Amino acid sequence: MKKILSLLSCLFITLALAGCGAPKEISDVFTLEDMENHNVANAVFQNHASVRTKSVYYGFDMPGDSDESTQNAVFVKNGGGIKVYTDFSFGYAYAIENGKMYFEEDDGTYGMHAFFDDGYFEEYYLPSGSKWIAYVPTKGEEVVSRSIAKDVLTLVTEVRASNAEEFESLGIPDGIVECVYEMDAASGLIHRIHDYLTPDGGEKRLLSERDVIYGKDDGFIPPDYVLRCRDLTESRTITFIREPGEATEKGFDFTVAKGAKLIPLTMETWEYYDDPECTSVNELTDLPDGAVIYMRIR
Repeated sequence: MKKILSLLSCLFITLALAGCGAPKEISDVFTLEDMENHNVANAVFQNHASVRTKSVYYGFDMPGDSDESTQNAVFVKNGGGIKVYTDFSFGYAYAIENGKMYFEEDDGTYGMHAFFDDGYFEEYYLPSGSKWIAYVPTKGEEVVSRSIAKDVLTLVTEVRASNAEEFESLGIPDGIVECVYEMDAASGLIHRIHDYLTPDGGEKRLLSERDVIYGKDDGFIPPDYVLRCRDLTESRTITFIREPGEATEKGFDFTVAKGAKLIPLTMETWEYYDDPECTSVNELTDLPDGAVIYMRIR
C-alpha cells in the first residue's frame, strides 16, 4: 500500500521548476494547457510563499474497497527550488529539499535515501518536489465540459485508465477516469479536485479528492525528523561500491546524521555485501562510520 501511495503522490501532487509565460485570460475555451500553465510552480509562487494540499484516497479494488488513506503535503519556495514535506495517514513521511530525500516510518525510524542510478532521483522523485502542485498532464486526458459559476471555473476531463500509464501502473481497474477540477475563475489556480472511476461493467465511484490551500507567508517549520537528518554535528560517512572488480565499478559516498538510517532507492534490485567478493550479505542495519558496502545485481 505504501508503494502505491508513494506513486500516487508523484502522480497527484507534483511541482515545476520550468518557466511559463504570463497568465492567460480565463475564458470558456480554457484548455488543459492553460490549466497546466497557471498551476506550475513558477506561476503559483509568483504570489504565494507556500501551498498546502490534503488528499484522500479511497482505494482501487472493486467493489467495496475501504482502504481509505490521507496524504498531506506542504510546498515551500526555497530560492530557485521547492521544498516538499509529505506525510501519510499510516505513518510514513518523506521530505524533498536541496537535492536530498529524507524519510520517517511509522516505527520512528528516520533517515535519508541513497540514489545510485543516474537520473533516478530526477525522474521519479524530484518531480514530486519540483513540477506541478495540483495538476500533472495525463496522456489521453480530454476536456468534456467547462462551466463558470460564482467565480469558480470547473473543468471536467476523462481518460481511459488503460491508456494512461500513470493509472495503469497503480493497478486501477480499466474504465473511465473522470477528473473534476475546480479553480478560481480569475487566476486559474486549482482549489479542489475530485477523481472518479467508472470501471467497465461497474458503477461510478469516487477515487480521490484533494484540496489545495495557498499561503502568503509560509511560516512553516520542517518536521523533527528533517531537522535531525540535517544536523551533521555528529555524522558518519558510508561508502557503497557498485559492481566491485568489474569495468563498471563505481563508488558512492553518503554522509548521514548520527542515528539516521541510509536506505537505497534503486531502479534495479541489488544485493549488499560486506566484502568485495560478495559472499557475506549485509542487511544495511546500524552501519558504522567508515563502513564500505559492496553491491551486485541480484
